[in-house]
Amino acid sequence: MHAFKISEIRAMMAHFLLGNTFDEWLLSEAQITTFCTYTIDGTFQKTYDDPAAEEPGQEAKSMVPWGRVREFCYSLIRGKRTPISFRFVFLLSPEKSREFLAESGLPDDPDDLTGLYLNVSFRDKRLLITTGTARKKFYMDKSLDNAWDSYVQAFLKSFGIAAEPL
Repeated sequence: MHAFKISEIRAMMAHFLLGNTFDEWLLSEAQITTFCTYTIDGTFQKTYDDPAAEEPGQEAKSMVPWGRVREFCYSLIRGKRTPISFRFVFLLSPEKSREFLAESGLPDDPDDLTGLYLNVSFRDKRLLITTGTARKKFYMDKSLDNAWDSYVQAFLKSFGIAAEPL
């Protein structure tokens, strides 16, 4: 796990809320505090789009892509006053996670990986991005964590988002 301080908050927020830079990331959860606190559970409700999509006993959970809720979150954040705080927890899709593992050359088993996370949080006029990994088993080896930290740093850099490691 690694934390990055975003030095150019306006530029990052333009990518985050106005552009499609993060649209493919899956939203696990969000919390936005303005005059009240809004909490969003990112679990995708398939029956909303297609009532016949969900069968009894089906428990497959998936998260909603950020691109699907970005405008709604933007409507909560924008305004004359800066939010008190917000926190977004993103997850790399299972497909992209498998690609990441293959490209990184790590011997990790994709079925052992439960998530590659990216947390975006704002509080006290500081915008931070924190990385995280989750596996089904505990490993002393931190190769996956290091590779994920490097991936996120390269992702941010590729979009011109200035991020200082903390």
